[in-house]
Amino acid sequence: MAFSALDYEPGSCQLCRHALDLRVNRGGGGVVACAEFSFPPLSQAHSPVHFLSFVSVRRYCAQLPARAPVIVRIASWWKKSPLVVAVALGLLANCALHAAAISGGLAIVYFVEQLREGGAKDPARRRRLLLFAAIIFTSYAFALWTAWPPADLKFLPMARASRPSFFISALAAILVPICQPLILAFPIWIAMVLVFSFRRRFLYLLPVLFFAVFSGVVPSSFWHWGLIVPVLICMLWITWPAAGTDLSAYEVAGRAALVYMVGSQILWAAGAIDFDHYNAYSPDLAAAQFLKPLLKNGDTVAVTYLDKSHLPPDTTLGYGATGILPYFDRNIYINQTYPFYWWSDKNQTESRFDALLPSHPSIVLAEAQQSQFGPPIDLKGPRATLLMKSGYRITSVFCGSLPFAMQLTLTNCHVIFQRSDSRQEPSGIAPGPTSTIK
Repeated sequence: MAFSALDYEPGSCQLCRHALDLRVNRGGGGVVACAEFSFPPLSQAHSPVHFLSFVSVRRYCAQLPARAPVIVRIASWWKKSPLVVAVALGLLANCALHAAAISGGLAIVYFVEQLREGGAKDPARRRRLLLFAAIIFTSYAFALWTAWPPADLKFLPMARASRPSFFISALAAILVPICQPLILAFPIWIAMVLVFSFRRRFLYLLPVLFFAVFSGVVPSSFWHWGLIVPVLICMLWITWPAAGTDLSAYEVAGRAALVYMVGSQILWAAGAIDFDHYNAYSPDLAAAQFLKPLLKNGDTVAVTYLDKSHLPPDTTLGYGATGILPYFDRNIYINQTYPFYWWSDKNQTESRFDALLPSHPSIVLAEAQQSQFGPPIDLKGPRATLLMKSGYRITSVFCGSLPFAMQLTLTNCHVIFQRSDSRQEPSGIAPGPTSTIK
């Protein structure tokens, strides 16, 4: 889906409505559920903690912007009714499986704390705890049912082919999003462990452990890792000492570490905002504006990829072009069945492209994706060579990169090929952080 660094593109939920038309796709498996979210404005930040949660979610969790504020708000609901906490944790678990891992850790911590306070002895409190458990288990069961991968899911083999070891993945999930330089994340976590130990709340690190283990097992990216920041804030808030309490050396060190982490988050957010203001975060809007007048003239568009040398042989990269579709009222790709990318090994998009290429579609939209910022797009690969030998030429390239920390990563480019007999003059390469070809 198309989204900017600070918000969704408004058309993105058109894809959701198309996806919901399928509901349960027996061929691809799974249930597609979407809801329209928008980021809460910074003016609604009622405290520095709320402000930091908004900053974190804007930078990391653009896919589901409700997650970080919900995690932090759980701290303010912690001492209220178990029903409120159960509903919040259940909704969090149904946002994403990484959020479900956090929710599971929070649920265990909450349940243990209630038992320590004698919740099992008082009949009224015991009934509320049973209701809490029922809501939690029902919510988790629904989350697992909707997210359980079908047998024909293509994404997992693709992601596992390039992921590091369990240990490296788990460490990256809790270290990388904390601060820069990365080496300082280690003493920050040591300080946090000492703080929770001194507060006699060591159990409150369980959500962190669950998240790290889950990130080590399941393929994760930096937009998942960012959830660890509001989780840590939530745990510190819940266990915050009462006013007037004498501060130990551990507490002072922990608060100093928190200040440094907060400073890093604000600095990164400022860098992301500055980049998003002057550069293309996503190439989808510019590419859609280029294609619209051509489609009105009756041109056809086929979608494919440029290079997949870093992926398994049966993997395609055409999914990047899906972000253009919300800007149209229909599926514009003649070789793609659905108005969204079907992550199934039954997806015939590429085989249909190979069959359609001899008929010379007016436009070929070729996807190029790089995990790093800067390297030029390679046009010497077999796919680009085939297109040029088939009578196509490049008329435009639209690129966008995602800011992460104080650098750019995950660059996605839409490379527009048109027939050599087309009247369209090459418009050059759209301005953006990555715009070179070779």
